[in-house]
Amino acid sequence: GSAPYNLDYTGSNASHMGASGTENGSVIYRPGKFGKAAQLAEATTNLITNPSFEVNTTGWTIGSGAGLVTTGGKYGANYLWSGAFSFTTATVTNGQQYTVSFWHRGPYSINVDFGNGTLNSRSASAAVGSDGWGRYTETFTANGSAFRLFLYDYGYDAVQLEQKAYATPYCDGSLGGGHSWSGTAHASSSSRLNAEITYSGALLSAAAGTLMFWADTNGDPDARMSLNCGGITGIWFILDPGNNQEIYVGAQKFNLSNAIASGWNHWALSWSATANEVKLFQNGVQIGTTQTYSVPTLGATLAANGFYGLDELVILDYAADAKLIRAIYESDAPVFVESSVFHWRAPSRVP
Repeated sequence: GSAPYNLDYTGSNASHMGASGTENGSVIYRPGKFGKAAQLAEATTNLITNPSFEVNTTGWTIGSGAGLVTTGGKYGANYLWSGAFSFTTATVTNGQQYTVSFWHRGPYSINVDFGNGTLNSRSASAAVGSDGWGRYTETFTANGSAFRLFLYDYGYDAVQLEQKAYATPYCDGSLGGGHSWSGTAHASSSSRLNAEITYSGALLSAAAGTLMFWADTNGDPDARMSLNCGGITGIWFILDPGNNQEIYVGAQKFNLSNAIASGWNHWALSWSATANEVKLFQNGVQIGTTQTYSVPTLGATLAANGFYGLDELVILDYAADAKLIRAIYESDAPVFVESSVFHWRAPSRVP
């Protein structure tokens, strides 16, 4: 997929061996571990009607010094410099849970009204990513019907309000297939379909193999990422940063409570009927093993969904040893494994 990443959301899921997956819903490509990665987000609706300021500031009341910055946005070219103040409103349902989020360039300072007219102050000199942007999220229970968000003093982009108890990746109708506006573009709520990529389950062998990939949680403790080929009797990764990691191989299950660090993490699962064992690795370190192997019943497809970012998906037809997995992780570089049956990354030119 092409750069610049804030304007181009296209990419490819084809492997270096020519195998391609089937994209369903709202698959887009965002900055990855190496180049671009697939974003496989769940469905949502963004209730903010002008969330990324690509055309104007319609839907926002702005004070002195506020206006559009026309380069360097997190999503799209533009972002809002809030000046003395900028605020917008949305209708919420009393008693329901919502999550508000936005990207901020440098620090942020806000007041947020959860529905009853009371302003709640929030501010921080927050750490930001290498691109200068950081993300704020807050979940609340509406205590009225009139939500208001006031932004002060700094740069803001990709504002989102969704009726969920957690934040999902940013959504608006301009991001590509599976995304839509409810009315006029950049002046109405927007929605996203559930995103998924599926590959042939025949790429996996029940007798022996290794499944490796890089996954980005984006610092979200409520992300729920899944790679599934056959469910709980097949091979199934369920990564839930805020709770347990559940990994199934046949009748065997790893149920881990270790935290997943924010950002990119490398995962590897190896299995072998001959060695009668299954091993699990996180960031090059073996964190789980079982000496009892139950042959998995593989499904027709390997389905990936729920990822903020999925990159460097590798399938081997043998159980990789700990040294190889550690070397791949520590190389901090794209993988090209001649003996693999599948290896995919979302390619891109250097931005």
